[in-house]
Amino acid sequence: MAGGFRNTCLMLSVVALLCFPAEGACGLSAGAATVDISPPTLPAIQNGGFLENTQNKVLDRLSARCFVLKSDQTAVAIIVVDSCMIPRDICDRAKILASKQTGIPVNRMLIASTHTHTAPSVM
Repeated sequence: MAGGFRNTCLMLSVVALLCFPAEGACGLSAGAATVDISPPTLPAIQNGGFLENTQNKVLDRLSARCFVLKSDQTAVAIIVVDSCMIPRDICDRAKILASKQTGIPVNRMLIASTHTHTAPSVM
């Protein structure tokens, strides 16, 4: 999964470089961050089945990853979270909090889940 995310980030960087003019004073910067979102307490309710299932140990760490592209005029943030699903209201509240801290408008943020069926439930 890490290789796929790295390839996606590389592709987005190349596309962004092609979209922004190279001449003039236009600057483009990029940044990335990863945060461990593994459950701090167990057991945790697991998503993805018809019957309720709980996890009693963490086998693989879960993460939220963010990639930001910023030009002189604007910035965009792409966030990918190891979760089966994230309700819209949680995404909207997260965008508002992030916008207050970063200055990136909420309409320039994308939050997506990996749709893993082995992560704890957010719902």
